[in-house]
Amino acid sequence: MGKKQIHKAVLFYSSGNFDTAVRLYLKIINAIGPVDSLNRSLMSQAYAALGAMYSQIGNKERAFLYFEKIADLGRNFSDTFLMLTSLHNKAVTWSNYNYSDKALSTAKEALKMVQSIDEITYGLDGMKKQSELTGIIAIALIQQKQPKEALIYSKMRLQ
Repeated sequence: MGKKQIHKAVLFYSSGNFDTAVRLYLKIINAIGPVDSLNRSLMSQAYAALGAMYSQIGNKERAFLYFEKIADLGRNFSDTFLMLTSLHNKAVTWSNYNYSDKALSTAKEALKMVQSIDEITYGLDGMKKQSELTGIIAIALIQQKQPKEALIYSKMRLQ
């Protein structure tokens, strides 16, 4: 079980068939078994998708459970990008639920991390996350009636 199953699960998720997608992602996770350096990326993809689906259907507690599992993988394998992915997903979720304080603090923590990662290794993924994070920060600052500071982050997003 591997990338082919992930693609199949993505198709179910994209078509709104969350129940089937969740079952397939859980099947993938169970098939992977103990996580090692070769399959941690696949496991983190499954966790991220489950977190996103649960967030989308309004179960933020379960979403954060799966986002935290990504952070655990990052800590266990000293993988900064997985820890960043976890923070990024949490910031997006907080923002989607209009928790501007939590979105702001999480996005700022993630932004510091994204600026420390290896651009050559993570290139476009890192740049995309940085752009999204600065957008989340700008929105949170606007919600908190801090337009001048929001403008700074909006300009960073455009660079």
